[in-house]
Amino acid sequence: MKRTSTILIFIALLTLVSFKSSWVKNIEILTEKIKKESILVDQFEDIKNKDRYMKMELLKSGKYKLLKTEFFNRTTMQTKTEFYLRDSVFLEYKCSGLESRFETKSNSFYSIVFEDFYYFKNNQHGIVKEREIRIGSFKESNKARIKLKDKEFKTREMTEEDIIKLQGEYNSLSLLLK
Repeated sequence: MKRTSTILIFIALLTLVSFKSSWVKNIEILTEKIKKESILVDQFEDIKNKDRYMKMELLKSGKYKLLKTEFFNRTTMQTKTEFYLRDSVFLEYKCSGLESRFETKSNSFYSIVFEDFYYFKNNQHGIVKEREIRIGSFKESNKARIKLKDKEFKTREMTEEDIIKLQGEYNSLSLLLK
């Protein structure tokens, strides 16, 4: 009896993981299609100098939108983001790059190379895949980017705070295109 229930639980977990993987895979396929078929409808650039700039592009394909951003500050940040939406509902959010952070415990700065992927099942649910490598300085970033590709993603359920943060970020960025 105990063995049977253990086997049933194991099968249920495998089914759940397989189901979760299939909707994520479907989103990835859809967003790649959106990326290929979208046309540029608006763009924004704020280039202060060669050491600091921000670029954005809004692309559309039917009822789908893709908002791409690139932020660069030579000393604190180099990030790229992509927001994929269908009729104003998030499908996927991708963010990757290099950031400086402050650690309060040691009262010191450090940098990370990172990749974050948010997959939305609906407006309230989804998963987040994250990976990062801590580095001492931006000079180490090229080697760290290569190592990052071999690092496993940590996967977690998306929180309400994640959704609120992304919605706020998207809203503030999209205001720059109006």
